[in-house]
Amino acid sequence: MQAKEIRIEPVFRYANPFPRTIALPGAGKSDIEPLLSAAHPFEQGIGAFVRAARADPTI
Repeated sequence: MQAKEIRIEPVFRYANPFPRTIALPGAGKSDIEPLLSAAHPFEQGIGAFVRAARADPTI
């Protein structure tokens, strides 16, 4: 690389995909139901994170 003066420049770019991705299910353009294993109310958020950390599908 040095003898031929080659440069490698990695490119890591996502042009703001998150707002559009979050909007897709609400617009009916993607079905996320098969990806969900459970739903928890906000008050049980800590318990939901504990469950996720255990990675135990039987809980």
